[in-house]
Amino acid sequence: MQRFLFKRSIGLIILVIILASIWALRGSDIQQQKQNVVSQNHQPHSSEPISEPVKLKLIKKTEKLSTVLDSDIQIDDTENPQQSTRNILQIYRDLRLAKGCEQYYRLHEEKHARVTARELLHMRNGETQVFTDQQYKAFEFFIQECLLLKEAVLARAETGDSFTNYTFAHPVVSELRKELNHTKAETAEEKHLLEIRQMRPVFSKYFNQLLQVAQGDFKLSEEEQSVVRDEITRLGEEINRLDYTDSEVEILQLSEEIQQQYRLLRERQSADENAKATALKPFIEATEEIKAYLYGRYPYSFETALRTLELSTVNNTFFDINDLYRFESQLSLVPEYLTPSAELQILANVKDKSMFLTLLEPAVNLYMCHLGDDCGPNSHYIRNFCFGNTFRRPLYEQACEMDLMQFYTEVFLTKNQQKDVFALLELMVEAYAL
Repeated sequence: MQRFLFKRSIGLIILVIILASIWALRGSDIQQQKQNVVSQNHQPHSSEPISEPVKLKLIKKTEKLSTVLDSDIQIDDTENPQQSTRNILQIYRDLRLAKGCEQYYRLHEEKHARVTARELLHMRNGETQVFTDQQYKAFEFFIQECLLLKEAVLARAETGDSFTNYTFAHPVVSELRKELNHTKAETAEEKHLLEIRQMRPVFSKYFNQLLQVAQGDFKLSEEEQSVVRDEITRLGEEINRLDYTDSEVEILQLSEEIQQQYRLLRERQSADENAKATALKPFIEATEEIKAYLYGRYPYSFETALRTLELSTVNNTFFDINDLYRFESQLSLVPEYLTPSAELQILANVKDKSMFLTLLEPAVNLYMCHLGDDCGPNSHYIRNFCFGNTFRRPLYEQACEMDLMQFYTEVFLTKNQQKDVFALLELMVEAYAL
């Protein structure tokens, strides 16, 4: 029995070593950390908290929520929203909505549209999650918006009743992106938005080039790496042929050889400082061009510029503090670059990064309201708190009938947190004013 257990233990150890090595080789230097939960005992950390909140322009919607909860989800008998002319801002708002709808489109289609709002909500959040009638109503209203949007996109794309099979972005999202790219900008705000969207891939290209140079080249050529991988495979097969009980020492020796081979694959040369300086120049130039779009009165341009500069990947929330940790180790290789959040933290004189990020999310969202974005009861900001998304926990029933400012001040933030958030918001208003 003891020999059997030892055999099992050795096998597990080797498996863990190999998996850990593979994971390390993939270059996974993303450091995801726990989402910071707002502390109920937070003390103000701002350098100069203001006495009165900044006056915000909050746009409130008054649409009546549907009360159909237990019947199959159907599209309302309203006029098809397909329009003969659509502008850039309308398409962008639709694209925003479609990104929030995307996960539910997939679930809805998997059930061949024979599913109720209650069932769909629990399919996404789990059967044990408890929701109130108000949350169900808010979700029903949201799903109606999603299905109306899908119907309109289907009609414009002339694809019939459904899309063909897809793997990545949902076709509603893909079609709206194509529509956005092929629509002419008419106003200054629309031109602003298209310009920043066109600059995003340029910024990404220069950042990736700089990151590659800053990391240094692999010491082994591609051919040499291929030889090492073949050797790792051979050593693994040799281990599999051995009897764990009779070959304990030999197995451990082979496992160490595998580790040595993986270390060879990961070794990099020192960064070439001249090459880094060369790669840094166009990246800084692209950064400064995109930063210019943070200034002004256009909310969607600000949103796109901030997402780009923060290397953001979250779709369903505009600003999620978890997202700011994703590329932290990569950014450490480029100390010359400061993200907007890093610059704001310096301006706010807040030393604790976790504390700062807890304040930053509501401050940035409220700044979007200040610029004129929809922050009413049916906005995507409130939906995240009302019935949730992939990142938002816990949920708040009270949010479903509130605008964002009301929710933050009456439910979500303590009095001390409010003072710090509004101080940071005022700093943003001053920093990004033209």
